[in-house]
Amino acid sequence: MNGLARRLLLCLPLLLLGAASCGYSSGLRAPEGYQSVGVAIFANDSKVPDLERDLHRFVSTSVRDAVEAPLTSPQLADVVIEGRILDYAHFGGIRGPNNELLETGVSISVESWLVDRATGERIGEAVYSGQTVGYTTVEFGGEERSKDRSLAYLAEGLVLELFARHSH
Repeated sequence: MNGLARRLLLCLPLLLLGAASCGYSSGLRAPEGYQSVGVAIFANDSKVPDLERDLHRFVSTSVRDAVEAPLTSPQLADVVIEGRILDYAHFGGIRGPNNELLETGVSISVESWLVDRATGERIGEAVYSGQTVGYTTVEFGGEERSKDRSLAYLAEGLVLELFARHSH
């Protein structure tokens, strides 16, 4: 092994250590002073039963994927995501030449906020989000799949909005 190769090999651990400690982070951060995040079951003002359970699953997944702080139960978390489903609506869509419905969709709107679990106080402003996803009427399970896509988009947007302001 020549001198240059030996020096590079000796410097490699230092380069790796430096890269690992540069402070770069690809995840969103919880507000300063909070170490863990919980997701409460949202209130459901829509007329669709159990929609809050579906939304809870998507918000929890989004927190797990995007936020650096660990996801834990709301009873143990430092900061908790709370909110409510405001509405779930069907909308009319495209009709064919014989007035048959060819495409329709669902629209879901949600309000969410962060809460300091210890004090019960809100942290920052509430976030409002709505999502509309269409589907063709010939698509098997179209409404269910559109509902799930809408909830997934809502969850990702809510988590981004709630935590991006704390991730600078």
